[in-house]
Amino acid sequence: MRFANLLFSIFAFAYADEFQVEINGTASAENFQNAVLRRFHVAVAGFSYCPLAKGSIKRLRGIGADYAVFFLDQQEDSARNWWSIMASLSGGQGTINIFINETAVYSNELAYNSVTDDQLRDSIGMQ
Repeated sequence: MRFANLLFSIFAFAYADEFQVEINGTASAENFQNAVLRRFHVAVAGFSYCPLAKGSIKRLRGIGADYAVFFLDQQEDSARNWWSIMASLSGGQGTINIFINETAVYSNELAYNSVTDDQLRDSIGMQ
């Protein structure tokens, strides 16, 4: 069974797609929804230097998910303005948000391993 899980992880890693998204212009919920949420089933929004964002991306990559990455500190508008937009879209969750089907589902739970791989796959619909 361990070998099967290892083989799946290697296979999934090789075929997972990561898309980095940049938005030129003003920070707004509408711009984020149009550029990210309506285009991608799964998206990570956080800071490029944040260990929680990096850990969440690693988890998504590890299960072979396709996902978008939106780094607040790498956008044309200020990270502070984007942080306010993320807080409004996520009900005030942390600075890292995982969106699935246009809804903020997780914050730092992926990085802290509070969600199993099976639970994550299930929430994404990867069964």
